[in-house]
Amino acid sequence: MARSLIRQGVSVDIVATLDPAEASERNITFGEPLDLGGFTVRYFKRQTHFYKASMPMLRWLSDNVGNYDVVHNHAVFSFAPLAGAFCARRARVPYIIRPLGLLNHWGLENRRKVLKKLSLRLFDLPALRHAAAIHFTSDREQSEAAALALATKSVVIPIGIDAEPFETLPGPQRFLEKFPAAAGKRILLFMSRIDPKKGIELLLQAFARTCAKTSDIMLVVVGSGTETYEASLKHLAAELNLGNRVLWTGFLDGEDKLSVLSAAEIYFLPSYSENFGIALVEAMAAGLPCIATSHVAIAEDAAKHGAVIQVPSEVDAIAQATDRLLANPSEGQHLARQAALYTRQHLSLPAMGRALKSLYQELLSEATTPDKGIATLPTTS
Repeated sequence: MARSLIRQGVSVDIVATLDPAEASERNITFGEPLDLGGFTVRYFKRQTHFYKASMPMLRWLSDNVGNYDVVHNHAVFSFAPLAGAFCARRARVPYIIRPLGLLNHWGLENRRKVLKKLSLRLFDLPALRHAAAIHFTSDREQSEAAALALATKSVVIPIGIDAEPFETLPGPQRFLEKFPAAAGKRILLFMSRIDPKKGIELLLQAFARTCAKTSDIMLVVVGSGTETYEASLKHLAAELNLGNRVLWTGFLDGEDKLSVLSAAEIYFLPSYSENFGIALVEAMAAGLPCIATSHVAIAEDAAKHGAVIQVPSEVDAIAQATDRLLANPSEGQHLARQAALYTRQHLSLPAMGRALKSLYQELLSEATTPDKGIATLPTTS
């Protein structure tokens, strides 16, 4: 996000908390600005794990936030964005909150339900009500948050990615050398965080049905999660008699990630809840035909443009879509072309940067304080 804004002539400062052990490991001095090639980051000591509180950050924001034109806060249910909102409001600086999908129904009901309800009532809802705008990254995220009946201005600006690395992939050789068991197989790919909300159980069951009809396919699961949850997924795969038909690679990044995207024939994101779906966007940018469930927010708009196959969160639906693409390579090729085109047009860094700059200018024109111009944008996280 910062780099997209810099390209639009917006100056950016980032403010964040950091665990002391990590700061020591990375040789970071708290409170000192770090130049990251066009924008600065200031880290402040995280004093509690719960809510990630930092009094030094609060003091810095209180003393400095008035020097900025806009404050763009990221997340709710966390100290930093609430501190940013509080200090910005007191300094009469317009602020934006991006909820990061944390206001959707699944997250509110399945993750720390009681604590979130208490936090909403006491802290987050007041901050949201007084915000100049709420930044959602998809229409679905915006519509789910409507249950809170907020009168605050809201906008939908999707997250953009740097598509250039995905436009010229390195080829599958690197991946196949590291994982020779995948050689000669048609690769079906899941690549994201391994978490219960990702619907991997659905994918394993759907894959088992497809395996009964197709012998040369392999499901490659890229990502990491808790040891207990990963073990439960591997146990399910064994119960489904998938054996060596599923390859668990762990986390892959950089050239390894690009190489597995080169090797894949179909990408899946079968989540139960996904306020955006950045992993899906990367697969689309790489020109892969993609299957995503109806709970993946960005897939809804992409499907309208013929760039994704969107299915219900059901085993039969995933299996049928998989069988269809495996049996019809021309359909997959058309889907892949549309996916890459859609990503370039709607989910690129320039598209995001232009939309954000336009929002900031609009908020400044509405502000009652004199317009200082878009000089610096602190982002608290």
